[in-house]
Amino acid sequence: MLACPFVKGIQQSGVWVNSKMCWVDFLVTVWVLTYLFFFLVSPAVAITGMCSNCHTMHNSQNGQPMNYDGSSAPNPMLLRGDCAGCHAQGKSQRIVDNVPQVLHSDAVDLAGGNFAYITGLKTGGDGGYGDAYGHNVVTLPGINQDSVLGSIGAPGPFDGWHPEQIFKNKGLHCSGELGCHGVRASGVSEMMGIKGAHHSNVGGSVNGSGIGGSYRFLVNVKGYEVDDWQNTSSDHHNEYYGLSSPVYELSCSSTSCHQGPEINCKSGYPVAPDGTISQFCGTCHPLFHSATGTASSPSSPSSPWLRHPSDYALPNSGEYANYNNGTNTYSVVAPVARTTVPAVISSSVTPGSDAVMCLSCHYAHAGPYPDMLRWDYSKCSAGTDNSDCGCFVCHTSKDSE
Repeated sequence: MLACPFVKGIQQSGVWVNSKMCWVDFLVTVWVLTYLFFFLVSPAVAITGMCSNCHTMHNSQNGQPMNYDGSSAPNPMLLRGDCAGCHAQGKSQRIVDNVPQVLHSDAVDLAGGNFAYITGLKTGGDGGYGDAYGHNVVTLPGINQDSVLGSIGAPGPFDGWHPEQIFKNKGLHCSGELGCHGVRASGVSEMMGIKGAHHSNVGGSVNGSGIGGSYRFLVNVKGYEVDDWQNTSSDHHNEYYGLSSPVYELSCSSTSCHQGPEINCKSGYPVAPDGTISQFCGTCHPLFHSATGTASSPSSPSSPWLRHPSDYALPNSGEYANYNNGTNTYSVVAPVARTTVPAVISSSVTPGSDAVMCLSCHYAHAGPYPDMLRWDYSKCSAGTDNSDCGCFVCHTSKDSE
């Protein structure tokens, strides 16, 4: 298509050749390349490609099931797998056929972590694995209800919260009523919870509108989705949304936690009221996000802290002004949230504006250290230099005292 006098002239001798046909060929080529780049290559937009990659009419071909996990049972919506069947195949690659994997044995994990640290498919940085390393999503292969929390529910709830919303005796799922992703309304199954999400995924900067317009399908959560699901460097990472000062307590009375927007004919389910990632965590762990010790006595957050602050601006004074050894370069070890919805990825951090969040210390899914931490907390010691201790990314004077 490019082998025409116009292109040859430019390539070989710089001579301008006036040719309508060459202009047509040139413009068509540009359009095709643009289409391939934005609609077929980038995984951060609405899903494209062969319908048969995801759907099967009868779950049968040449006498064999079409499900990715080999199951003969058909799936809702004619899918070739449920959440686990597509995203937790347990293979050696973190991305399989452009599908991000949350359970795999690849040496490199995606931004959300890896459920393999629970099952033992991978061992953590401390050589261990098990329940303490992540969220026990019982619909994933090899994961059972947490041995300690099964009868208690999600840790950090206020008294009187609905047991079904803290997964007491029911187990955590990927999506739906008992999950994190998609619509979390009563009676909504995993598959119905994310209905239509993959076809409406926005990618890039998201404002929390609908499932596809929310950060990683977490309804109402805002942020910026990097195009390969990985936090690899200071200039290639997801961007998270946060507040400079937190909601003092997340409870039914203070934040209207039942005001989830109507999606798929369901409304009134827990959402992050302002769309921050930390508030989303607080829909299950609200007491961890409270400024005080009880639900009935909120107060302005101040020192001395009862809990590590979250959704709180990193101070622009003292040791905090020297974030990441004084470079103020974004750290993927201890990332921060932005207090305005990010439009682009930034490689720098601004103390006084950018905020501490739950994901500054924890992985969302599971991680290589207990409590889903990003680093080995047992190896952090005041007065001892340790570049692997994420605490010192913000607390820059504590490793040298």
